Amino acid sequence: MSWKVLVCIISVAVFIKTDSVKAYNDHFHRKYDRICRRLGYQRNFELDKSIVAFNARLATNQINLPPHAVVAFRKVTLNEGNAYDADTGKFTAPTDGIYSFTWTILTRPGDLFQTYLLLNGNKVGFNNVHGRKSDNYETGTTTSIIKMKEHDRVWLSTVARAGFAHRDWSSFSGFRL
Repeated sequence: MSWKVLVCIISVAVFIKTDSVKAYNDHFHRKYDRICRRLGYQRNFELDKSIVAFNARLATNQINLPPHAVVAFRKVTLNEGNAYDADTGKFTAPTDGIYSFTWTILTRPGDLFQTYLLLNGNKVGFNNVHGRKSDNYETGTTTSIIKMKEHDRVWLSTVARAGFAHRDWSSFSGFRL
């Protein structure tokens, strides 16, 4: 352990005397900043301002969608970076990077719902939820991790005629690693 790190840790410990947890944390971070910046270290516990992440669910049941239809998840619960467009159902990469996408489909007994994850129109992920010979609701979840360039687009499309996907229980999410 370098002497600078040791001095930083000891100095912070000496200055911290407080009763409440919040006051302790605030005080700790101010002291940490002051001491460690003087030693040439940079603060690394700040939130990344360029976070890209979204989560959306189906707002309505999707019934008998035609082949190659875009499946748009319109009930957006998170859209950091505003890269997901609920109107089109498409995600546009704001920067180059590695991205992770996960989608879950719930179908009812007797139905089938198959989807592709498309990157600029090319298949990069697959999901098959088969409830045709079942008396139960069936789910399928897929995660795809892909390399994207700025302005590349990703979306979900039906494979063939898609029978039924349940609102709220079907979701699509993604984030940059």
